[in-house]
Formats: sequence, structure tokens, C-alpha cells
Amino acid sequence: MQPEDGNFSQTLPKAERISSCLSIEQLVHARNTVYKYPVKCYYTVNQLSDALSVSRMAVSVPKRLFKHAVDRNRIKRLVREAYRLNKGCALQPLTDSGRQADMLFLFMGKEMPQFAQIEDVIKQLLSQIAKRS
Repeated sequence: MQPEDGNFSQTLPKAERISSCLSIEQLVHARNTVYKYPVKCYYTVNQLSDALSVSRMAVSVPKRLFKHAVDRNRIKRLVREAYRLNKGCALQPLTDSGRQADMLFLFMGKEMPQFAQIEDVIKQLLSQIAKRS
């Protein structure tokens, strides 16, 4: 979703989220990963098509590491917010070259993170994805 003035929108609509189990399974089986503690990111890079004209993302936090849903939901909110704020500048090279990325962020840490830590990690992961593609 790119507005007319060339800047990326800082929203995260449903079209930019992966909700299909099949899509998530394909991401994991593609085995393209980048890792920066405490987040591991599975990704695939595809050519832009009319059906999928934006990069999409999903977030997962294992129940094994965080037993309480409140904690898992908080971490997911932090990751989504960090992605929303940084997707424009980090994924610009992909969009310029006519490609889009599907990403699954998997939180691997064992303690509750701070937003600044998550934001730094997400920035680094997005820039690594843009460089590798």
C-alpha cells in the first residue's frame, strides 16, 4: 500500500497480514531465515502481482515459552508495532525492484522484551531481508 506521494503508509491493514495456515507453512518450509536474538524471521521474496501487491507479515510466540496469553499477546503487539513503524524505509528497495516479501516473525526469547529492543531487532531483520533479496 503506497500512497500517491511516494511515502509508505504507517498502517497495518488486514491485506498486509498473513492469516492462512498454508501460507505460514510454506514460509517455514522455504527455509529462508534471518535471526537476531530474540526474533527469528522466516521469509520469502516474490515478484509483485496484482493479487499480492504488498509485503505481508505474521507473528508467532510459542506457548511453551510464555504460558499466559496476556504475555504472548503483548509481545505480538510489540513486534507488529515495530514492523508497522519501520516497514516503509526498510522494504523500499524491494518495492522499487518490483518484489514483495512474506515474513513470519517468531519470538524465541525467554523474558519479556522492551519495545526499544524489539524495534532495533526488527529494523535489523528487515534490512537483512532487503539486502539478501
